[in-house]
Amino acid sequence: MFIRSLTVRGLRDLPAHTIDGLPRRAVLGGPNPQSVALFDAVELAFRFLAERPVEPGLHRAGVCAAPLGPDDESPTPEEVGPLDPEGLRAWLAPDSLSLTVEAIVELDPLLHARLRTAATAEPRLAVALARDPALRVVVGALATTDQSLLALSLQAFDIGDESFHQAGAERPRWQRAFLRALGARVHRFRSDEVRLEPLLRAASGRESFADYARWCEAFGPDGPRLRVAAGPAGLPMLLGDGLPLRRFGEAGLRRALLAAAAHLHQADVLLSELDDPLLDRLLEGEAAPLEQCISARPDGALHLQAEAPAPGSRQGRALSFTRGGP
Repeated sequence: MFIRSLTVRGLRDLPAHTIDGLPRRAVLGGPNPQSVALFDAVELAFRFLAERPVEPGLHRAGVCAAPLGPDDESPTPEEVGPLDPEGLRAWLAPDSLSLTVEAIVELDPLLHARLRTAATAEPRLAVALARDPALRVVVGALATTDQSLLALSLQAFDIGDESFHQAGAERPRWQRAFLRALGARVHRFRSDEVRLEPLLRAASGRESFADYARWCEAFGPDGPRLRVAAGPAGLPMLLGDGLPLRRFGEAGLRRALLAAAAHLHQADVLLSELDDPLLDRLLEGEAAPLEQCISARPDGALHLQAEAPAPGSRQGRALSFTRGGP
């Protein structure tokens, strides 16, 4: 799958903005407050759809007062807190307590097949898939008036012109599992958060070894062959051609972790503030681990340009979107 269009409303640095026609290799100008806000919003929405904890990302944004550990489960994924009111006000648009993220997604054959299976019990779904298989999802986040909790919800689930969004007992039985699969297809890369233990487990796992082996060759024929091994005190360490990868500097370590995120997370769409030529290779060929990458660099071709607020406006005008060369 890949994301064709994104709309974000309600963030201080992205009060109202739409990007249409996202390419598979989308490079934003940045990193800057606008591109970071876009990554924050997309990460929040898709982690919620996947039923994964959103607290770590909100804590990094200064919004959530209590972070979760990497293996913790969010006790109530629809309600997040406690929040830091000052951090929340710095994150959301002025005088706003809500955020919405809308994505239009082109489905891959596996996700499309899930919907076709569900359509056997819901003819309206079969008709929608035949007309226009593009999927539109909208996730909303609303802070309580005391700004202590953030309530997350699915606000829209449309296929073409047909809406399949209902709450409670009226919600289609197939929808929850489908949204979990959809949300898991998007991953945000952060080099300071990558743990090496999953790489070490992948090296000895029957189902994961093929992905691990492809990661080993991620630097190509001219680069070092990657490997993870148990180092001093049994802690995992990265190797390049059998020697510590740190010999290739911080850039080499970050590239190896970027490749690990692409190969081992089973995601189709990678969000990364780190832009690297390696990303081009991760999108090429039939065995490519990614379908789309959204990254940022100073000469990026997609520019989020802030405009001056309109007179009397409480939230400011929408940001303009321009396409241009480096």
